[in-house]
Amino acid sequence: MNLSKTRQNAQRADLSELDLTASDKSVLQEKDLSGGVYKYILSDSQITQAYEKAKFYFQNYRDNSSRVEINRILNSNASQTIKSKSELLISYFEEPSFDSFSSRPEENFTYSTVAAEPALYADCWVVWSGRISNAKTENGVFSCDLLVGYENLERVDGIVPVIFDVVPKIEGDRAVKILAQVKLKDGKLCLFGRSVYQPLRKN
Repeated sequence: MNLSKTRQNAQRADLSELDLTASDKSVLQEKDLSGGVYKYILSDSQITQAYEKAKFYFQNYRDNSSRVEINRILNSNASQTIKSKSELLISYFEEPSFDSFSSRPEENFTYSTVAAEPALYADCWVVWSGRISNAKTENGVFSCDLLVGYENLERVDGIVPVIFDVVPKIEGDRAVKILAQVKLKDGKLCLFGRSVYQPLRKN
């Protein structure tokens, strides 16, 4: 990816406060690696590249891709300064909608992609389709299993638990699309649902 090929428009936000200073660049890695467990051990150049990609993707309205690079940093041996600036970038993110995913389908990561390395995609947003099973409501919380890819009753790509804080209107005998945020619960992949879409029934 050529980071110089940005969109020909005004920047989405002023991220100058997040630029790496000379002091930041002099200590890109944690000096003492004995204090924690890191999923990714990155070199100075890999840390810098991930950080610059995160900012680039954000400016190009690709918050999911930016989140992936930030997750890479947060789960790595990057210095606490880099991690803190990465977390600050997250505060600029916007919650997506079905329409925003329609305009940027590359940001809608597939089930197989997320399931292969869920920690890298934690807190990303997805729109996955399928059918639901094991639906129940307890204390105002709705939960179900989403049979991803089973909308045409042909194959199941995976089964993912879904939780809604607000009970959605879902007809269990029909295909559904769910806009949700990827989460890890007890180390396992699940979704925190935001909204649902089901096409109108045909008479």
